[in-house]
Amino acid sequence: MERTRATVMHNEGELRLTALLRKRYMYGQDSWKYIRKRHAQPFIHIFQFGPHTFATGASFAADPITTFLVIVMRLSEYGAGAVGAIVGITRHRQQARLGK
Repeated sequence: MERTRATVMHNEGELRLTALLRKRYMYGQDSWKYIRKRHAQPFIHIFQFGPHTFATGASFAADPITTFLVIVMRLSEYGAGAVGAIVGITRHRQQARLGK
């Protein structure tokens, strides 16, 4: 396996908060399968809110409103994913009890 130092720019296009939250909710519903398969490792991937989030610290410092909105967006994503996970786990347990 080889590694690269190239920077990848991710363009979401016209990002809409409602679409993003819907997607995170949907991913959250199946997260129990991923967690069961990978044990503790998925939490590294699920909670990707670290130093890399603010890798362009100078631009965030120059625009505190955007910084605040990014934090709100990320926390909203986690909330939607958590609700989806709770719904997914609940459905899975109900189906297991019913023998489906």
